[in-house]
Amino acid sequence: MEELQYIQLDKIKNHAIPFQLEEITYLQGAHNYTIFSSHLGKQSVSSRTLKAYDQHLPSSFIRIHKSFIVNLHQVEGVDSETHTIHLNCGKSVPVSRRRWSSISEVIADSLKRE
Repeated sequence: MEELQYIQLDKIKNHAIPFQLEEITYLQGAHNYTIFSSHLGKQSVSSRTLKAYDQHLPSSFIRIHKSFIVNLHQVEGVDSETHTIHLNCGKSVPVSRRRWSSISEVIADSLKRE
């Protein structure tokens, strides 16, 4: 059985997350829930908001949209025409117009390092 990883959330000590951090491809907010998606296509739902996770994940996770946080290590490329990010799992997720310029620079730098 795989060992759970824990992160510190406000007011909650040792909150278990459903996957190892490096396995998480993206997190998607859905009202007051967060959907974790792994690089293996597995998903898990948490009753915490995306904002609760956004403040406590490592710097390799970036908020790209009101509803999405992605793991930079799982990014395959960007599409500047459609303002989307392509992930290693084959999924494409939108980047907000307001965040596009800063996010595209961060991702370009990250892709150069790999």
